[in-house]
Amino acid sequence: MTKRKLQNGERERRPERAAAHDPNIHYDINESERYTDTMESLQIQHHLTSYAMHLLGHLPSKLPIICDLGCGSGLSSSTPTAATNAPALFIGLDISLPMLSLAQSKSNHALLACCDFGQGIPLRTSYFNAAISVSAVQWLCDRQQQQQQHDNNLTATIPNSKIRTFMHSLHSILLPSTKAILQVYVEDDNQAAQLINGALLAGFLAGFYVGFPHPN
Repeated sequence: MTKRKLQNGERERRPERAAAHDPNIHYDINESERYTDTMESLQIQHHLTSYAMHLLGHLPSKLPIICDLGCGSGLSSSTPTAATNAPALFIGLDISLPMLSLAQSKSNHALLACCDFGQGIPLRTSYFNAAISVSAVQWLCDRQQQQQQHDNNLTATIPNSKIRTFMHSLHSILLPSTKAILQVYVEDDNQAAQLINGALLAGFLAGFYVGFPHPN
């Protein structure tokens, strides 16, 4: 499987390269409203969330409890229920207060909370039937580490502290034999290796699927 290399212009347009690599700064009230009101954003979020739910497969609980990491303004919150063809209870976490303010009126989440999950996920252990994340976890990747590491053996790539903390706390909130589907926009193989190795260290059986369904 071949991974498309990002061009310089594409790299500079990435929000992760703006606002001092801080999503809480990037997604202020103006950017949150712009993103939420864009039809393209809505369509992409629905498509990616639907596919994430497809990868989760059958959820055994009659009312599965799903953690939505980086839920933003709740654009995709109506998609998972339709995709599973069954009701589900969604707990949404996001670092941006403006995004969460929009989600309060627009989303179907049962509960919303402000959280920097690079510092851990402050939720009950062994509680969730599944977790999903759409276009959020790549914010945890360390650009400085990425620029400094040139080891061709990507299995030796050490995940940064934010990734390690996130993966361990994610593993702890999930029930045994459950899944987490994390859709990310990584810049290169090094960032992918950081995430995969962080997941393996936390105890997950981790895999990475590469696809480019959208031009961005």
